[in-house]
Amino acid sequence: MRAGRILIVFFAATFFVNAAAPPHGKARLRELAVFPTLNLTFQWGFDFQGGTLNFTDNNADPLEEIARLRQELKQQPDNIQRFLQLGGLLDQNNETNESKICYHKAEQLCRNRLTVNPGDGLLLTDLGQALFALDKKDEAENVSRKATVVSSNEWKCWVGLGQILENRSFEQLFPEKSLASIFALASSAPQELLNYRPSPGALGKSEALSSEAAKCFDRAVATAPKETEVFLCRAGYQFISNLKNLLIQHFRSNDNLEPNKLRSAFLFTKATVPDLQQAARLSPNNYKIIAIAAYFEWANAVAQATPPNSAFNSLPDETRRSIREAMTRLENLSLDSDKKAAAGALEVLGCLNMTMGGVDAASCRAAEPYLRRAASLDPSRDTSWDILLGVLHGESAPPEDMITVCESRLKYKNSAWNHLLLAKVLQKQEQWVKATEQATAAIKLETNNVAAHLMLFALCLRQSGDPLYLTNAVQNVSLISTNALNEITSADEKAEREREIMLNSAILLGLNDQPERAKELLRTTVLKTNPDDKDAKEIMSALE
Repeated sequence: MRAGRILIVFFAATFFVNAAAPPHGKARLRELAVFPTLNLTFQWGFDFQGGTLNFTDNNADPLEEIARLRQELKQQPDNIQRFLQLGGLLDQNNETNESKICYHKAEQLCRNRLTVNPGDGLLLTDLGQALFALDKKDEAENVSRKATVVSSNEWKCWVGLGQILENRSFEQLFPEKSLASIFALASSAPQELLNYRPSPGALGKSEALSSEAAKCFDRAVATAPKETEVFLCRAGYQFISNLKNLLIQHFRSNDNLEPNKLRSAFLFTKATVPDLQQAARLSPNNYKIIAIAAYFEWANAVAQATPPNSAFNSLPDETRRSIREAMTRLENLSLDSDKKAAAGALEVLGCLNMTMGGVDAASCRAAEPYLRRAASLDPSRDTSWDILLGVLHGESAPPEDMITVCESRLKYKNSAWNHLLLAKVLQKQEQWVKATEQATAAIKLETNNVAAHLMLFALCLRQSGDPLYLTNAVQNVSLISTNALNEITSADEKAEREREIMLNSAILLGLNDQPERAKELLRTTVLKTNPDDKDAKEIMSALE
């Protein structure tokens, strides 16, 4: 379904709070230097697109996958599936012009082959996917219907039609330009979107399309009951359909719908669990499917409890037994001779232990050994390293442990991000000189890295009792370009970086004996946006 991507966030951590400040003067201003926040987030989700349901996580680099597919297409310029996959990835990367080229190429290849074999249902299904991506939706539906007629025993034809029908069902509920917001803002949809009301006729048509889509997915499963992928596709349909059903109920009843219920509609889709479990049974060596099935079973059991209770021992006996079996299968897979597969199993074991334990200090301790083993077996797994740092922070591990982990990671991969993480940990230990070395190394690797420049800026302010560092602070802030800020794709991150720049710039003005200019800067930027900003108010106080 091309409506969007839904992600399940297992764990998120932010490095770190600032230290307490001394009471007054320039010493206080130096202590109030604002270091950039670094977010460690593990995301794992469904990407229901291109006729299948894929899993996505932080270990997958979309740019690397795009490059790989482009290279493959140089060798296989007539590979329709690769053009569809590349188009989908380019879409997700907001390269819409490039994605359209891929879809047009897939369309043309399909049409050329269909002139020779017009009764090939799989080709018709691929053509339907390409046409739908190009907004030729009526034709896409027509050719997809034809595919199920000429190739009724091909499950992919039924899935292709089901996808298009369910997507069109959604289109009846909202203006087309608003559809992406439902998926991108599943937990915080704007109220004006929720206040929208489709016509009674549109509601009826949406329900009819969705009902037919459900029959298509059921037919696909009946056609190929031993195919893992078909159960993943139907699970994806249930996943999406549950949200739509909630919205239809909301529209018909005219009741208020709290935005956070949208996210619950995704996570607690009871009908999804049996299909995920069957997919896991059919693919006993696929750690991703096993983990997602276990997570959904746990989440559903928690949601159905009255009141909701995430404690493992409070779950129904059957649920606990099933989850334990899944964890045992993952433990066995962690012993696989394939180190990458074993590391993947260990990573999800760590995440499941932490998530089901409530992400507290005890669950972090339970997850730690799995994540250490995962990073050791496959040092290329950025997610394992990130979450390991997060759990060490969560369990208040000795600082030396975090420094050792960061240094070990750097030995494997010399990247700006890894230098920046080590700088952050060293900064927390007030090892200013070593932290400065790491921030400088990060900037050498990525000259436009805003967070790295902010780290060095803050470190210079912190050490500005030495006039040389004050000079360096002036030079460093001038290197943070507007272009670099504009390249930050996350609006929240961009806003936070701009805030950090303004706060530190005010401190710099104060240290250079320009307190009135510093106050004016804060009043017209940070405090104008948020009058209660704690850091800004403390800096204002220090400037008095």
